[in-house]
Amino acid sequence: MKPQQLGSGFLKYVYQKSCDNLCNLWFKFVFFTLNFAFLTFNFFGCAQFKAGSEKWEVRSISFETIEVYNELENLLSPVALDLDGRGNIYILDSGKDRVIKYTKDGRFITQFGGFGLEKGRLNNPSDLSVQNFIYIVDAGNERIVKYDLDGNFLLDFGEFDSPLSLSQDGYGNVYVVDNGDNKIKVYNPRGRLMYEFGEFGWGEGFFYNPNGIAIDNVGNLYIADNGNHRIQVLTNKGRFIRTFGENRLKNPKRIRFWNGFLFCTDESSLYVFNSRGKYINRLNENMPQGIRLKTDIAVDFVGNLYLLENGKIKIIRTKVE
Repeated sequence: MKPQQLGSGFLKYVYQKSCDNLCNLWFKFVFFTLNFAFLTFNFFGCAQFKAGSEKWEVRSISFETIEVYNELENLLSPVALDLDGRGNIYILDSGKDRVIKYTKDGRFITQFGGFGLEKGRLNNPSDLSVQNFIYIVDAGNERIVKYDLDGNFLLDFGEFDSPLSLSQDGYGNVYVVDNGDNKIKVYNPRGRLMYEFGEFGWGEGFFYNPNGIAIDNVGNLYIADNGNHRIQVLTNKGRFIRTFGENRLKNPKRIRFWNGFLFCTDESSLYVFNSRGKYINRLNENMPQGIRLKTDIAVDFVGNLYLLENGKIKIIRTKVE
């Protein structure tokens, strides 16, 4: 047998085995990938979902009143409230053009604002949003005013027709509902207008008297499209995703998002939907909690609802079932 023939046969053998091994590896990879796509497992080895179908649990939610703060600081016309990361409560008192800050158990800390046209003053404010900073819709002066959490004035900005409500995303960008223009105007934390979207109408992505706004943990916007009796869901750039609530809502106003649930005030009722728009529950004045909701709501990090009604705060524990 010639040496070159032995070498040639040996190379063919190695080549063939290599191809076989590569093919086996390829089929194993494909098999593993397909199996992983069809089934993922939790720590106990239980299958959770199948590829091509979205995991979504239909859940219910119930309510229990756990606290009521009646003796608040001489409120004249409270219109909005929010919470900071420590649980402190901020109430916007439009009647006295001020913000009042309380501890999480209702003790007075400070107040700031006051009527005026100059910087740091307010004129008929309509909404506030609290995260690392406080932003207030200074409706009478047609601007947004920014404070730190101690109430120190930082800046004001914006050009609006009739600003009504606002919310912040995880980057500190501010989304303002300009009710008069039927638009959403988006500003960065320095008060520079980045972009805007929306116009009057009844179709997808159009607004008729928009009111409250909320932002979920991936940045999607939930807007109370009041005149169209619905909630619209849009991306943070204004691309339409879905609507819901048309068959239930009459006068949707304030909305808040928490842990896959959307809370929406509608006259004297508080509606609860999941983020897909499925109706979950409703809290109203005929229930044992006896709410008479006319203004605003806030939600803390564990899901307790803070209802601002007739100058008092009612705290309601939510129970997800």
